[in-house]
Amino acid sequence: MRTDGPLCLYPKRLFKMDKKALRSMIKIGWPAGLQSSVFSLSNLIIQSAINSLGADVMAASVAAFTIEINCYCVINGFGLAATTFISQNYGAGNLERCKRITRVNMALNIGITVVLSVLIYGFGRYLLGFFTQSEEIISLGMIRLLWVVIPEPLNSVMEVLSDSMRGYGYSLPPAIITVVVICTIRIVWVYSVFAAKPTYEILMMVYPLSWLVTSICLTFLYFRFMKQLPAKRCRTAVKK
Repeated sequence: MRTDGPLCLYPKRLFKMDKKALRSMIKIGWPAGLQSSVFSLSNLIIQSAINSLGADVMAASVAAFTIEINCYCVINGFGLAATTFISQNYGAGNLERCKRITRVNMALNIGITVVLSVLIYGFGRYLLGFFTQSEEIISLGMIRLLWVVIPEPLNSVMEVLSDSMRGYGYSLPPAIITVVVICTIRIVWVYSVFAAKPTYEILMMVYPLSWLVTSICLTFLYFRFMKQLPAKRCRTAVKK
């Protein structure tokens, strides 16, 4: 409170709303929140399908999920880094560096995710052994690790592209594509393919399928957006 400069705290300003900053935060933040919340709906339907397969499958799925989520934390961390660095460089007007950040981030994310996926699956039985001694449950857990952890690099592509566009302030379109494509594929899969052949392995196949289709859609959107970006930035500069 006594210092000078940008870090100085003014108590009277704490409850004064900055409408411009608020609009910017909502524009970028609420699509990301919507994306996460709608994911929960599709996962709820998948969890319901898992529960229908019995107690052993439920136990195996929970144990495998507890392991696999550690891999996703790394993927998500790279995505957040892409948003942060791109937004800083885009604000500074350095588009070439923004593009390079996406390329480097994608390469690092995929590379590290591949290593983690192989390690997790390779030591999968040992890791699942922390949760249960039942060979049947461990075998079921390995099915989830095979169909969810091994294809995680597809999730890396999806995360980096989505978060890169968010760094430019282009948040809503990638969120809509991610939500619509993933949720649609998973819901349709549960009520059609899984309903016709209700096995745990068939159910788990929907994860890599939904990631693959969403990654293709986001790749198309990303390159289309990048072609329009220089012209868009020039128009913004003229207005200023």
